[in-house]
Amino acid sequence: MQLAEFLNLQRITLDEIIEKAKTSLQLTPDDVLFVCGSLVEGLGNEKSDLDLFLVTSRQDIQCTSPNAVMLIVRRCRIDVRVVQRSAVEELIKRFHDWTAELRQPRNAILFSYDDRKLLNRIRVGEPLWGAENYRKLQDQINLTDLAKHRLDCARYHAGTIQVDLAGLRSAGDQYSMLFASQELLGHTVDALLAGHHYPNFMAKWRVRQLMDLPSQWELELPGRPFEISAMDVYLSLHSAPQTLSPSAIFNHAQRIVAFSRRVLPWAEYRLLGPNSIPLNAASTGHTMTGQPLPHLDLDVAIRYRNGSFELFRLQGKGEIFSLSEKEYSLLCLFDGETSRDYAIREAERLVDKDTGSDLIEALMALVQHGELEGKSFLNESALREILRPGLEARKKTSTG
Repeated sequence: MQLAEFLNLQRITLDEIIEKAKTSLQLTPDDVLFVCGSLVEGLGNEKSDLDLFLVTSRQDIQCTSPNAVMLIVRRCRIDVRVVQRSAVEELIKRFHDWTAELRQPRNAILFSYDDRKLLNRIRVGEPLWGAENYRKLQDQINLTDLAKHRLDCARYHAGTIQVDLAGLRSAGDQYSMLFASQELLGHTVDALLAGHHYPNFMAKWRVRQLMDLPSQWELELPGRPFEISAMDVYLSLHSAPQTLSPSAIFNHAQRIVAFSRRVLPWAEYRLLGPNSIPLNAASTGHTMTGQPLPHLDLDVAIRYRNGSFELFRLQGKGEIFSLSEKEYSLLCLFDGETSRDYAIREAERLVDKDTGSDLIEALMALVQHGELEGKSFLNESALREILRPGLEARKKTSTG
């Protein structure tokens, strides 16, 4: 629902709202009043709130609730959030400083949830009072920078969850793996949407934003295509496995991690290297026969940094392997499901028929050399219990 439709439903007009705010809040020429939120972004419904913000330097606002004033226009109740201009200017300055820093995804989480919401609200809102001053604030917030911030938050959280998943696998805790992998999926979808320049990071709008993506959303996304809509991919991966056995949950987590490795580097490549040649998804129509390629391990990641892709393990000491665009695209096929024959045909398509097979063999050797291949689900605590009698007997023998 759009704002105009909501106003018609409530039988009120923007002019009535402005007049009520002008008299109730005693608006001055230096004040800024703007409307924002789901209704302005076309994501709302008849139950949505009308989000108004007053940016002011005045201290004489009589709030009816913490930092807000209630307006009643006919039968419509409207909360006007009051924000000090100095706080807005300080937030925008901090955001500018962040954009100028050397990229460190962890720095993105220094902005609170409310900080992120306010930045997005200012950027996508519409002025009702003090339009000139509002546009000056709005113009200081770049939509692409907001998308990059959404991506960096997703990248940071995704990395920590991948490490957690590896630890949960070792502990044999498949139930926690299930929920952790679902959380990873959410951050992966955030990265996907950031790559398509959607700045609104609120989880409740993920599905609506996915529904807006074009039917060819996978056209430039490396890896074997799902060949369904982005929303259907999200829903299918979000569904819990049919059984809660360790192997079923482990395979579920691996599928989500493999999808994450397709999405996050692609989004970085698209946002951080906008003049780069578009990447391509694998072709469709191949019959999936033959031995599958191995999984990469749960805590193995690929990132785009300083003009190239890098393959590495997220924890511990390990070598960082530089990848070309084509090597990255082919490594996205290492998902435990895609067959080696399929991968060879894709390599032949990307390079040539004479060296395609050699390239897949080289990537397999790279994965083995770097010890990056996925490990099986193992309950180390249970294994210690199984081995304890033998270990104790051996200990007695050595001390007897």
